[in-house]
Amino acid sequence: MPEYSYEFSDYNFSKKMYLLRNFYQLSFRELSSLLNYKSKGNLTFFEKFPMQNKPSYQALINLQQVFGISIDWMLGYSKFPYTNETIQCAEAQQADRFIIKTSTFDMPDVSPKNIVHSFDRPEYIIDSLKRTVFPNIVIQRKLCLADRFVLLFLLNFLSYYMIKFYVEHYNSKILQQLNHLLQVVNGEITLKSETITRHPDYLPAFSKLENALFPQNGEEQANTLNQSVLDERWDFLKYLNDNNIEVQINNRN
Repeated sequence: MPEYSYEFSDYNFSKKMYLLRNFYQLSFRELSSLLNYKSKGNLTFFEKFPMQNKPSYQALINLQQVFGISIDWMLGYSKFPYTNETIQCAEAQQADRFIIKTSTFDMPDVSPKNIVHSFDRPEYIIDSLKRTVFPNIVIQRKLCLADRFVLLFLLNFLSYYMIKFYVEHYNSKILQQLNHLLQVVNGEITLKSETITRHPDYLPAFSKLENALFPQNGEEQANTLNQSVLDERWDFLKYLNDNNIEVQINNRN
């Protein structure tokens, strides 16, 4: 049995962490929020080899749940960046990824009791988005694995945006904000937001994936879409190959 090499794992992790973040064009601040890190500075160490600070066990779990990525692949012990199992596990956990504690922000005019039972909390909004727009049962039946991989992240990023809005601008109009976002996803209006406009290719991808799941023209589609509906920008495997990372993938399993 070969001896375990921490140096081998560190090198692979730091390189792939950079590639994963760069693929989605995320800032360290955005990534730290997605991974529930208090300081973006800690994450910068993960992309440097040798790593002075190593990711915690919880950080690895968060990484897998946000991106659906294989931790074995991140550490260099697998050639499969993601599998049906890694993505399905992350999809199942998605509704519980973003929970706001009342102590996170100060709302003197709103009692904690009302917050807990309020339907304008991000948890309810994100759950509504998942149930009405992108239910897992439909995603898993129709989309190819590559598109599920991208959609998983996009939904997590949208959830992050909703939480950011809620914490920074809490008011009684959060449900209107959800409807506003759904209109954006459907291409009806343009969202003016620093968080979203920094990533102009995110929302068009949302629209393509939604149209693939629920065709607007009323025509029936096959239960399974064997090919990606997204353009080359979202081809993670090609991106890895272009960066000299050898990968393997099984499209549906």
